[in-house]
Amino acid sequence: MSFDYQLSISKRRQSVAIKVTAEGVKVFAPYGIDQHWLDTWLKSKSHWVENKKLAMSVQQQRIQTPFISKKIQIFGEQYKFELSPSSSYIDHDAKCIGLQTRAKPGSEGARKALFGYLNQVLLSYVMPVLAEYSSLMGSQYDELKIREYKRRWAVCHQAVH
Repeated sequence: MSFDYQLSISKRRQSVAIKVTAEGVKVFAPYGIDQHWLDTWLKSKSHWVENKKLAMSVQQQRIQTPFISKKIQIFGEQYKFELSPSSSYIDHDAKCIGLQTRAKPGSEGARKALFGYLNQVLLSYVMPVLAEYSSLMGSQYDELKIREYKRRWAVCHQAVH
């Protein structure tokens, strides 16, 4: 086997699955599965697992950590990030963003404050453009929501496949 994994056996599971996360590789299998077959199958999937681990590594490097790195990417540009004692601001000329928050830097509250402020800035940028394109295209929209998603949207039902 060319990779280490954590095996999880379940009586309810009917198929074998591999999940590659930042913490490692997890294999889910049904109760009573033949270990030799599982080892052979996992060996055949080792190239796929290595590709997923590499992709996960690249994805982890892209995750922004402004409270640690003191940098954040906004509109495709690198900005200096700092905590501001008076008010939150974005200085596009100096490429600097300041966040005023009472939350502890790096905490979930500070992350939410930053997301809320960036959400507000993005809405102030997008709404006039959206209104202009809406009239040009002769279409209407009810509302615009900006949300933070940690996972892709998908639904997988075994009966469908």
